[in-house]
Amino acid sequence: MKQKYLELEITEMATMRNFDITYNVLDPLSKRGIGIYVNDLGLGMLLLTT
Repeated sequence: MKQKYLELEITEMATMRNFDITYNVLDPLSKRGIGIYVNDLGLGMLLLTT
């Protein structure tokens, strides 16, 4: 599968539990063209896309 077709969706709470670790894991993936989406499942709204 090509990276441009891969998207990861994580919850806002998971992102904020340990922001430094989350950033260090997700940033390299984003730089490789993998879509990262943060969703607040309680509201059902997409908050951030990269």
